[in-house]
Amino acid sequence: MKRHHTAASAALTLLCALGTAPASAASEPATRSLPYGSTQTVRPGDRLTVSAAYGQAVPGDRVTSKALVGLEALRMRTPVATATVTVACRTKPGVYPVGIVGPGEGPTDQKPAPWAKVRVERVDDAAVHTCRDNAGHRPPESSEERWGADTTWPQSPWDVRTFRPGSRITVTDNGHEGADDRITLHSAAFTGKPVLRGARAVLTAPATIKCGLEPGVYPVYQHKATTGKVEVELWARLRITADSRKEADGCRTEGGKGGKEAGKSGKEEGTKAALASADTRADTDTGPAISTSTVAWSAGGAGLVAAGGAFYAFRKRGARRTGDS
Repeated sequence: MKRHHTAASAALTLLCALGTAPASAASEPATRSLPYGSTQTVRPGDRLTVSAAYGQAVPGDRVTSKALVGLEALRMRTPVATATVTVACRTKPGVYPVGIVGPGEGPTDQKPAPWAKVRVERVDDAAVHTCRDNAGHRPPESSEERWGADTTWPQSPWDVRTFRPGSRITVTDNGHEGADDRITLHSAAFTGKPVLRGARAVLTAPATIKCGLEPGVYPVYQHKATTGKVEVELWARLRITADSRKEADGCRTEGGKGGKEAGKSGKEEGTKAALASADTRADTDTGPAISTSTVAWSAGGAGLVAAGGAFYAFRKRGARRTGDS
């Protein structure tokens, strides 16, 4: 009898533990796709993913609707640009258009290019409370992008790629035509201060990654010489991981000088500056290098173009591939 009583007590304890689990852990709705031209039935708090191929939109463009929370920026997740949006908790029942506007910060007066529609269902106060609870527990979306390995770096301020200490890389700028020899790159990850040079629209600079860097995300700043002053802009980010710390031949050739000092400065200047902002909302840090000329994405997005149609034209920046001139 005592054994049965103990088992019953254990079962009751388990049930109580399950009953007191946070509602947000069990009731968070799964993220669904919002394809171009579709009409999706949703509830407040539902999360939707917009995936746009070349010809539909580009990274930095933003998804907007009166039914959604804020304006979420599209981020490159090769071969498409995506954004995850949330139906606002207090959205009234009805059908709402969802559109795409260009890059920027805060509200915009731009007329959105049509993307899809959402039909919001009526919910009770308990559902609204759950929606708000979920919103309070949900971590922010990552702003980091994944561009194709055959594209030059960086394609945007959030094109965070991994490099090995001691490796020699080529940094490419597609957005500052006519700025030959006027932009210097500063980063705790570089051995020096590379200068961007080029006679045409594309500027390049060779750079060497310091030896002995600590794992972390390191920002790259552009110092642009203008009339009587120098403008400083957070322009790119790169990553050193534990796996990537196997040093390239350059470190062995140079003896790895200054490794510990470089690692410390990288931790302080790089990780604090870049990681502190790495999970902020995307629409507050699109950067200037996202918005001029035409993006040439990898061919994997062609299927979505055929499905959605090329309906949307902004002037965009080019995603130049390695070796392009």
